[in-house]
Amino acid sequence: MGLPLCADPDKQKFPELARHARASHLLTRDKVRLKLARRVAESGRFALLAPDAFLRRTTRPEHGLPPG
Repeated sequence: MGLPLCADPDKQKFPELARHARASHLLTRDKVRLKLARRVAESGRFALLAPDAFLRRTTRPEHGLPPG
C-alpha cells in the first residue's frame, strides 16, 4: 500500500523518507499534511503527528517531565 500524496509535491519527500527509514513517527506542524494522518496510520507505517501530540504520547511523569 502506498503513502497518501501530499498536496505539495515538494513535501512528499518527508513521508517517503520516514517510510524508507522505517520511522515510527513523523512530526509536522503543517496542517495540510496533518490531514493525511489517519490515512498514513491506516497504512500501518508510522504515526504522523504534531509535535505537541507526540509529546503527550511519549512524555511520562516518571521520567521527570511534565505531561503535555
